[in-house]
This record gives sequence, C-alpha cells and structure tokens, in this order.
Amino acid sequence: GTQRKASVIGAISTVKPEVLQSNQTRSITNSLAGQVAGVIAVQRSGEPGYDNSDFWIRGMNSFGANTTPLVLVDGIERSLNNISPEEIESFSVLKDATATAVYGVRGANGVILVQTKRGKQGKPRVTVKTDYGLSQPTKLPEFVGAAKYMETINTAYSYSGLAPLFSDEQIHRTRIGYDPDLYADVDWMDAVTTPFSGNGRLSMDVNGGSERLRYSLVAAYFNESGMIAVDDRQNYDSRLGLKKYNLRSNVDLDLTSSTKLAVGIGGYITERQAPGVGISTIFSHAMDTPPYVHPIIYSNGEIPRIEARYNPWSDATQTGYQLRYDSNLETQLNVVQDFGLLMPVLDGLKGSVLASFDAFNRHDQRRTKTPRNFIAI
Repeated sequence: GTQRKASVIGAISTVKPEVLQSNQTRSITNSLAGQVAGVIAVQRSGEPGYDNSDFWIRGMNSFGANTTPLVLVDGIERSLNNISPEEIESFSVLKDATATAVYGVRGANGVILVQTKRGKQGKPRVTVKTDYGLSQPTKLPEFVGAAKYMETINTAYSYSGLAPLFSDEQIHRTRIGYDPDLYADVDWMDAVTTPFSGNGRLSMDVNGGSERLRYSLVAAYFNESGMIAVDDRQNYDSRLGLKKYNLRSNVDLDLTSSTKLAVGIGGYITERQAPGVGISTIFSHAMDTPPYVHPIIYSNGEIPRIEARYNPWSDATQTGYQLRYDSNLETQLNVVQDFGLLMPVLDGLKGSVLASFDAFNRHDQRRTKTPRNFIAI
C-alpha cells in the first residue's frame, strides 16, 4: 500500500529501478550488493548462468532452515533471478519484525516486494534501450616460466640428496625457446582464458492506455560470453555463454467503477552453453599441469596429452559442448472489488482475489567428442 514516509515506523528501504538497471549484470541479486543497508550479497561464481548471489537481510536469522528472504513479485512468491531489471517499477526491502509482521514466519528473514510495470493512461509510449560492456578478470594466478619451474624442482631434489631431475641443457633450451615442441613453456591459465568477454542488453518498453484499459509490455534480451578459450577450427561452438529472453505484459481493465481486473503474463527463456568438460575441471587441470610437459598443440597440428597429465586447452576446446535450455511461464489474475463504492457504509473496504499459475521446463543437450589428431606421449 501507500503511506506517508513520516508515518512508517518499520525498517523499509526502497531501491530505484534505475539503480538496478544501471549495473551491467543479468541477476538482480548481484545488483543488490552495496545498494541497500543491511543486505549481504555473496557471489560464489562468475560463470554465466551460475553467477547469482546468495543474499541475506541483516544476517542469518535461522539455523538449519531457509534463511533467504521472502520475495513477492506482484504479490506472488517467486525467484528474484527470474525477472529482468527492466520489468521493475518499484523495489522495496522490508527488514525488521514491524515491517514483516503481516507475513508471519515466512517473513522472518526479511521480505522483498517487487511491483512490475503497469500501464498508464495516455498515448502509447515506446522506450528502447541498449548497452554493451566488457568484463575482465580482476586477478588471475601468476605462474613462473618452465625454466624457473625446473630449476626450483632441481633445488628441491638437491635438498633431499637426490640427483637433479632436469639437465642444464634442457633448462637452457627451454629458456631460449630452442624447440617449443620438445621444450615447452606454457602458461596454462593464460591458454584456457581470454583477456576480455562481452555482455550486452537490449530492452523495449511499450506503455499506454485509456481511462478504462491500460497496458504495459516489456521485452528484454541479455547476452553474456565467458572467458574460456575456443578453437575456431572446430565445426561446433564450445564457447561459454548465456542468452536470456524476458517478456512481461500487464493489462488493467476497469470492469465497472468499483471492479478492477488485472491480468499479467510473463516468463523467460535461457540458453546456456559451455564446453564439454566442466569449467571447474578445466581450471583445476590448468592449475595442476606443469608448464614444461608439452605444448598446447604441436607444430604439425597434433594435440598432445601425457599419461597421468592433462591438456587443459584441449579440455576447453576439443571435448564437445553442453547446452541447457530453461523456460518459464508466469501468469496471474487479480480481481479487486471496492465495496465502499457499492455501499457507503463499507467505505474503505476492498476485497481481492489473486490467482496464479507457473510452468517450468528444462532441456539438456550434450555432445561429447574425442579430439582428432590426438597423440598420447
């Protein structure tokens, strides 16, 4: 509802939709960080599609139970990650017991109220917005070169009273790049990542209506690519990325002077693409494989791999791909009756009937592949 700010005694914070839209991110939970006092947001991964933040309001208030806030979108309990920032008209965070009392035990960890855009009386208004951004790692591990690595191994062996594992000639030839096929020097973290990745967003907002009928339509598209290397010679696309399409339409109709009908239909489609090997496995192998064991690829085009060792670049680019499609349909119907307009004695009394139906579907597609020109050494 609506109250004068001076009369509100509960701890309630509001976030302007423009603030949520200004961040170049798909997930609203990531945009909350640093925007609302008392809200803690933790992003555990930067992988597209799996980068939603866990968030809490004023800490964890429950042990061994659900500690996340209650999220209501147009009065219906839904996930905050399913909606696009462009769909939001108002965003409020209810923090303390006074503000959340009406929700009972479900509001023990705080409540987030989201109202999506509604139609406004007037001529049709069309707003189109687009933006594009670049991302890069804030910090990646730095590795010593192969020559320094081998010298360090030899020093460790000498402390243990053992003969050197690598000869001086081998170390020297590795340092000067004598033959990259035989004396490899590979930074595997650099080999499996790209310096930058792009992400873009396009949205369209159509709003208008008459005194009796008002409508709003919001369509949004988001595209984000990951920082995993690809091999352009392959006949398939193994890049890491995410595409998401959001659509929401709200229609408000005054059936009579005292009866109002609101119909809302929304949903999304996401397409997540990844290499055939999991991202965590690729990075684990990049951290584990020494820089001298073999090159990324031999000069004749063969892809090396040594027994009990991996080729992280091959894991990222030569093992096929994974596709996941998620789709969700959200519908709701709300009928509001103002009894005060029918009987003056009931002034201020309103009745509301709210119904919703959601449908979710997931489809996985995987293509695994053994690299051609693969040579085990």
